[in-house]
Amino acid sequence: MVEHLRARTRHAHVEPLVTRRAGRQYQTFKAAIRAAHAAHGLPCQMERCLYPARTIDYRRQYPDPQAWSLDHIRALHQGGAEFDPANSRASHLLCNQSAGGRAGNRKLRAMQAMQEPAPTQTPTSTRW
Repeated sequence: MVEHLRARTRHAHVEPLVTRRAGRQYQTFKAAIRAAHAAHGLPCQMERCLYPARTIDYRRQYPDPQAWSLDHIRALHQGGAEFDPANSRASHLLCNQSAGGRAGNRKLRAMQAMQEPAPTQTPTSTRW
């Protein structure tokens, strides 16, 4: 039994796959920033906002693509401060995901594919 516990805790120094943004400190910080943004009615501050009006409906919740999302101006993996209000801005969830380099781009392409009409096939000639 003791060997089993040692085997499980042997790699305790390795970072978990779950991001640190799931913690209580981050959730509290995020709630305070959201309340401040909602009080001022801030629009989406992304350079390439996907919604023409840029307004954010603060009543919407995740996973709604038009819901508010906390965007870090300088990305965390580039050394941006995680709990610095000056490093945060309001954005739509979809705008934030599309700007990130990971799964957001796949989701953006999937949503754009659903919105764009299918390309029509050009007629071919029967004469060679």
